[in-house]
Amino acid sequence: MSTPTKPALMPTQTEPAKPFNEMFGKHLTANLNHMSKHDFLNLPDCRVLHSIQDPVSSGLWLLVPDDDNSIHQQLIELGYQYAFVSLLQVAARNSCQWIRMSEDAPVISGVHLFEGTDAAWVNTYSGGVLQ
Repeated sequence: MSTPTKPALMPTQTEPAKPFNEMFGKHLTANLNHMSKHDFLNLPDCRVLHSIQDPVSSGLWLLVPDDDNSIHQQLIELGYQYAFVSLLQVAARNSCQWIRMSEDAPVISGVHLFEGTDAAWVNTYSGGVLQ
């Protein structure tokens, strides 16, 4: 086994180091049922959105796309629900870079919640409270 001649974590010549305070980002935590079952099942094949599925739960991380009407329109044309696209818009407009969607995350007041068989994670809600 040979010894590396260059430290693994050194920046390359073309990539100057950034200050630590510029490396922070923002994410939104949302209940999985702010997404429809249809939207959830189509994410792996979507070429517009990028997501990372949690291998041990039904949760996922979703990269927030730019707040661009052409992207939003493309998602609508692909069959994504208006409520889900609206959530993406709100996240982008609030400078969120990622959305963490999880079945145990809190429900966000004022954001559409899918219920029953339309929901990504089948639970029963009554008045916004998990039953």
